[in-house]
Amino acid sequence: MNTADYLRHIKRKLQNSFDFRDANNFPYLNLELFAEQKIVSEKYLFTKKLNIYQTKNHEFICIHIPSTSLSAESITSYTDIFKKYISKDLKISENHMSTIVTFVIITEENISPEVIKETEKAKYHKDFMLTLKGWADLAIILVDLKNKLIHSNKFGQKLIKNYNFDC
Repeated sequence: MNTADYLRHIKRKLQNSFDFRDANNFPYLNLELFAEQKIVSEKYLFTKKLNIYQTKNHEFICIHIPSTSLSAESITSYTDIFKKYISKDLKISENHMSTIVTFVIITEENISPEVIKETEKAKYHKDFMLTLKGWADLAIILVDLKNKLIHSNKFGQKLIKNYNFDC
């Protein structure tokens, strides 16, 4: 499977649940795909005018195809970029509960053990107002198309099944 086929495969999997946005609007990196999902859960009492509570959950998927081979330093750099994005650019609305930012790196080259190790130890979690306004987490997923392997950080392990190679 090559990069174009894999991107089509992922778009097909995401199209029913995610809205695709212009990937060029991401401020820090050239992305191949930028998708977002916003889920609002509400509980009412008798009528919609008597709203008991509301929560908002967001998920962003950012897919990047690097132009150079991956290194441990590039994984650190990507992690720093998304830490900055979550800290400075993520807009938290009223009743926000959680946000997941998933950064997917697709490569047709072999991935070195150092890159895998750096990815596995990368993490970022941010609380907003001591979690009163929710929290955000960063998932990093490496897709090795050559060997059909997928690696991720600890938070990304929950999401890794969404990026498998089945058609």
